[in-house]
Amino acid sequence: MKAQDLNEFVKKATKIVSKKNTLPVIDNVLISNQKLTVFLLDNANKIEYSKEFKELDRNISALVNFEFLKKIVSKVKKGDIDLNTVGTIKTDKGIFSYEFNEAQISDFPSIEGTFEEFFSFGSGETKLLKEAVSFVANDELRPVMNMVLYSENHIVGSDAHLLYYKKAKRSPEQDFLLPKKVIDILSDDAYTIEKRKKGNNTPFGNAYYLVGDMETITYTVDSMNYPNYQAVIPCEHSVYCEVDKKDFVEKLDLASLVSNKISGLVKLTQTSDSLELSARDLDSERSYKSGLKSFKNEGEIEIGLKDKLALKCFKYIDSHILEMKMTDASRAIIWNDCILQMPMML
Repeated sequence: MKAQDLNEFVKKATKIVSKKNTLPVIDNVLISNQKLTVFLLDNANKIEYSKEFKELDRNISALVNFEFLKKIVSKVKKGDIDLNTVGTIKTDKGIFSYEFNEAQISDFPSIEGTFEEFFSFGSGETKLLKEAVSFVANDELRPVMNMVLYSENHIVGSDAHLLYYKKAKRSPEQDFLLPKKVIDILSDDAYTIEKRKKGNNTPFGNAYYLVGDMETITYTVDSMNYPNYQAVIPCEHSVYCEVDKKDFVEKLDLASLVSNKISGLVKLTQTSDSLELSARDLDSERSYKSGLKSFKNEGEIEIGLKDKLALKCFKYIDSHILEMKMTDASRAIIWNDCILQMPMML
């Protein structure tokens, strides 16, 4: 196989393989059935990632320490790498040998069961999933918040401060969750997703099987109890504004120079005929104030924003016009009907 192709597999597998495994066998890459497979098993995730390589001998079965293979690939970036001889890795720059316990091959875990197809999504949805994963939490106590929800025609990610909920073109018949680590290794391609049939006597929870181009990802979800995100989205608004995105980003970036380094608080003030952004750091006695280029103003409000979170929101809004919907200073701001940001106290 080409060293470049193996390097791409290793880059993705690095996001899966844990350095603190309680099951030693998954420190390895499994070579079997013309595939390379790695497995993650921890408190929050069970993920099996496989990549097919037609250059592999179908009859070869072996275990190669992942860190050892990773080091070889980092040094041999061009040419061919041959894994078709058990215990040997042949490269254009020399031959490496390794040992493994053949009996351990049967101990390598697998997420088994009978799966049936229920949904397919394209590269457009893959793009949205990768955007949404930037908004998920890193919550060890609530693993479900480390996932992205695909619900009806919305793709949802949240960390309780921001809520991403963009519309997708395709709608699954049933909601499903994707762990952050699964989305991190998705290619920019279309995928078919299958769900394991109920009644399988297996050690893991709800299981899903993603099929892409020459690769498969199988994962489990222990809980489907994702919070009701729609409950936090205001149904009505009394304050509305349209503002030039480029101008807002530039002014907000300048305001962040004087905002408090810990809170990052900036103030947005809207009247019937003006929109102003300001920031002040009482510790350093520095301040900033500037008008914003707005196209439409409805209602009046003073509301606090965390500068870095607002800039993050704008990064995932394609329009050159920012639309803001607000109710009062204690409730969320809705940006372009796709991202919600919780306010800060002034």
